Amino acid sequence: MNVNLYFKSPQEPTEAYVYNKKILYSIDHYNEIMYKVKNGMYDIGIQKIQIEFNTTNLMITNIYSDYHHAFLPYTTTPSNVLINFAAVGLLPSRQDISKGETTLHFYVVYTNSTSWTNDMAAKVQYDGNLEWAATKVYTGEWDYTPVLLADFGRIIGYVLPGSANPTVKLLMGFTNEVMTNKFGELITAAANSANGYYVLDYVPPGAYQINFSGDLYKSSILSNINVVINQITNGVNYKMKKDSFNPNSTVVQQSLCLDDLHSVLIVPPGILRYYFAVDMWISNINEQQRTEVGGGYIQTPADRNNLEVFYFDMSDIDGDDVNAQEIWGNLTLKLFYNETNIAAQGWSENSLAIYYWREMTGEWMRIGGKVNALENSVTAQVSYIHQYYAIFGETGIKEIVPGFVNVTVDPKIFTPFSTEKGYKNMKLSVGFAKEVAKYEIKIYALSGELVRSFVFDGGGYTQAEVFWDGTDDEGYPVKSGVFVYRVTADGNTYSGTIVLAR
Repeated sequence: MNVNLYFKSPQEPTEAYVYNKKILYSIDHYNEIMYKVKNGMYDIGIQKIQIEFNTTNLMITNIYSDYHHAFLPYTTTPSNVLINFAAVGLLPSRQDISKGETTLHFYVVYTNSTSWTNDMAAKVQYDGNLEWAATKVYTGEWDYTPVLLADFGRIIGYVLPGSANPTVKLLMGFTNEVMTNKFGELITAAANSANGYYVLDYVPPGAYQINFSGDLYKSSILSNINVVINQITNGVNYKMKKDSFNPNSTVVQQSLCLDDLHSVLIVPPGILRYYFAVDMWISNINEQQRTEVGGGYIQTPADRNNLEVFYFDMSDIDGDDVNAQEIWGNLTLKLFYNETNIAAQGWSENSLAIYYWREMTGEWMRIGGKVNALENSVTAQVSYIHQYYAIFGETGIKEIVPGFVNVTVDPKIFTPFSTEKGYKNMKLSVGFAKEVAKYEIKIYALSGELVRSFVFDGGGYTQAEVFWDGTDDEGYPVKSGVFVYRVTADGNTYSGTIVLAR
């Protein structure tokens, strides 16, 4: 004879309590209270829950249920809140896959001038039953929320770039000792990797320094940060300084513009000879630069007063300022633009080009570049880093000879000399009439002897930039004289002369 035995788990009181022992402080005016509900019944769902709540001092703006994935209907009195689960679906019994659990999220706004306690004891109404049943509090938790006057301050800000995984530390006075909060914990924060947002909380009142550090960025100190009880110190923002590029690196290095978080200088391995750092910012164009926008290939803008430039803040390994930096190869300069601003200037996106500011003569020099209208960028290959770059619209572009729209030698007469920082050199900038897969630049003595050659075959070139330091292909200095340069690309050739005077 077969006998079927059925076992029924004993019914237990439903658990209801404040999750993680939440405390609200007067420094905030809106917050979230998470409240756990766990049905103790084996086979009966919960249709309603009533929770004690001082809705006068702690106004509820919404309630969300994790189990229902929905905001819940509720009604309030000055002393409680009633939630009707049945309107969106009963909170199931313990035998459900959810185990009859949900977390309720109470979103509240408040202002308090004294410390008090919001009681949150609950009772539930099970499905098909009009009587209310008491709940219990899970061991170690509580069914109330303290609302306290803050005896601390808070610091909020942004540190850029977030992609450097910044660490923020609060330092005691003018020391390197990390401060502790009201709970005895070190006051540090990992900034958000997307936007650099950080919070330093539970800070005792006083004057502090903040240390910012990040991957491939210099550790820096921001001083004179004052914290006051029950106040938030907002807007403590910081842009970290880029660590030096390493000439011995075997991986690609880059410097990101911390104003648009898109524009970037990309340095492949093997083309640097010195340690140096580059920080890229966006700034307003100065008066002299503004007056030179227009003429030549640059289309006159509709509003010269609303122009911006990219400023490259460069320094050597000792921290000394560097006005320009030559590169022994091609790096990639990718600048982004705002299409609304471009249109407001009367420029077409397809006509955009990169220019650099030549301080010596006070003029904008054309580099060119490849426009990507889908991502609003212009990209150029450069072998020299200047202090100022800009994106301008162009007009009247035409070939000076077949295959070339511009070739510039800067300067035409130069005197190379060796210093511990590098060489004084000549820079050759070329704009191609169309994209080329390969180009060569060769420098010859008047006798026809090949002195120096540059070959680039990476593909997709719309412009070129190389510099010559007055040495031959083996690195030996050449004598003073007149030299002929020859640029060859896509079957077209352009030639000119250079004067080297030692």
